[in-house]
Amino acid sequence: MPPRGYYRGMGIARYLVFFLALSAFAANVKLYMKDGEFHLVREYKVEADRVRYYSVERSDWEEVPLALVDLKRTEDETKARQAAIAEEAKLITADQRQSIVDAAFREQHDDGGWSMASLGAWKRLDGTAIETKSDGYATGLTALALQRAGFSARDGHVSRALAWLERNQVRATGQWIATSLNKERDPATDIGKFMSDAATGFAVLALAQPRDTRSSAHSGQPAR
Repeated sequence: MPPRGYYRGMGIARYLVFFLALSAFAANVKLYMKDGEFHLVREYKVEADRVRYYSVERSDWEEVPLALVDLKRTEDETKARQAAIAEEAKLITADQRQSIVDAAFREQHDDGGWSMASLGAWKRLDGTAIETKSDGYATGLTALALQRAGFSARDGHVSRALAWLERNQVRATGQWIATSLNKERDPATDIGKFMSDAATGFAVLALAQPRDTRSSAHSGQPAR
């Protein structure tokens, strides 16, 4: 069992996860059809007799005839979600949010990435040193959280992080590499691959964020 206080080292990382939890609830909307089915979308807009939407499933813009869309149900549920988001957002003030963002920016490496060592005061159970170079987990998590918090992919910090992810995918396996925070593990084992698997998930999500639109999550700063 981890020693008392072991999880207190989460630092910036836990707040980035909070951003993700809040923005994940905020980011996606159910665009209801009149037959009761729905599309999970990032955003939508009515254009004459069509509804254009960004599909979460296919990460692309699509459209459907307006006559097939249940706009009232869609708008009613969206308003209810926005009210719930406003309540959740009160858990952290604008100044606290900006402080977290500033801290994350300060920890960004010269190569554009982040390391888990820079996002918290982690201590491995076996006493071995945690890797300090940029890794896929920290970079993917931070880039995704910042975008979901409202920062554009054109923001300097975000664009550098996305460029790092594009450069550092392992071409042979498709993975992004990260190592365990608990102990030194054999990367060839299933448990040793866990952090790289999680890193790959965050990296793919960060790179898949739409580049021509912002998250609907609240942001301490405007998109740049």
